[in-house]
Amino acid sequence: NPDVTMGIRFGTLAAYLHLVIASRIKDTGGLQRQHRKGAVLSTNQTTTIGVFFLALTIILLADQPALAGPKRSVAPPSLQKVAESLVMALLPDGRLIGVSAPGGPHGQEAVAKYSSDGGRSWEKAETLVALPKSAGVWGLHYVLVDHLGELHLFLTADAHTAGKGLYETRFDIYHAGSSNGRKDWKAPVLVRRGYHGSMLSAIELKSGRLILPICYLTSRVWNNRGQGFDTFTDMGRFSSGVVYSDNRGASWRESAREFKVPAPYIGADGIIEPIALERSNGRAWLLLRTQLGRLFESFSQNGAEWTSPAPTALFRSEEHTSELQSHHD
Repeated sequence: NPDVTMGIRFGTLAAYLHLVIASRIKDTGGLQRQHRKGAVLSTNQTTTIGVFFLALTIILLADQPALAGPKRSVAPPSLQKVAESLVMALLPDGRLIGVSAPGGPHGQEAVAKYSSDGGRSWEKAETLVALPKSAGVWGLHYVLVDHLGELHLFLTADAHTAGKGLYETRFDIYHAGSSNGRKDWKAPVLVRRGYHGSMLSAIELKSGRLILPICYLTSRVWNNRGQGFDTFTDMGRFSSGVVYSDNRGASWRESAREFKVPAPYIGADGIIEPIALERSNGRAWLLLRTQLGRLFESFSQNGAEWTSPAPTALFRSEEHTSELQSHHD
């Protein structure tokens, strides 16, 4: 763009003049100190000119986008109302898929809608996989698209425990995965029994291993805080962990690391809402929410063995961990 070129050239000239002036001041400084007081004012005036050109250079360089002429118009964001709550993911062909688990005459099913225009319009829903009534009421938490373009659904089912007490309620974790270009589906596989909180992320490592961070209700209460060091403090009601699969979700194993940290008050949740990211160096990074004013973090080279949780210096724990997935580098 000619305007940008002119701005850069003028900024470069201004910077050059500033250097020349500064050099002149240095060369004549000894002589000026021998002149009368009025002559020294020329030094101040020269310095002022140099500062002016330096400031002008900074302004021009900072204002290059303004010199570039009119910007290309961008359509304003819009909100589109959908009839159901959709868990979305981006497919390899650029379409959005939105998955939900509504009830129907034959029970709940995982169904999908597709959008080719960024969510402004959606195609008619299609059934992906049936969700058996025997497991209870289902809820969909997360959708992962792997490197082959196949889908992995992470769900919970309540094992018909709705209405029971907190420590009798269950939200068992299940995985349902596709194959053959998302044409075929296997029945949901039980991953872990118990009361589980929100699953906010799942990732596929470069090795192909699937990683699912989880948080779960423990039996810890104030008068039964646990064994060892836990006896002398309160770790909160929840712990977090990681389950992983090396066979595309057919079976799952749990990492030996239980994530827990001291809670600041009795009855606190503890360490919850973990998310996992694979960093550019291949190392897996886990972020966990606490009530201690900081997010905690853990690292792994393979997704199975993890470091002890430690406070981060980056974010406050009031920020939801799912908002941080863009900070993965």
